[in-house]
Amino acid sequence: MDYKVIISWDAEKGVFFVVESEIEGLWAEAATMANLLEVIEDVAPDLIRANHHEDEPRGVRILEDRGRLVSVAAA
Repeated sequence: MDYKVIISWDAEKGVFFVVESEIEGLWAEAATMANLLEVIEDVAPDLIRANHHEDEPRGVRILEDRGRLVSVAAA
């Protein structure tokens, strides 16, 4: 089973951000969705190893706040 991460757009701040995450400690924002996905894909495996004590992290399923699948990040 993959870890679920939900992202959304904050029009007031002009950033995409993590709304909810099953990965402990994963909270990020970025100016574009592509940048946010890069940040998540970069830090998620380390956070999973450190906070969930998994040597081989599971995948990460990234969804928009409306439930649409955005990307699947390889662990």
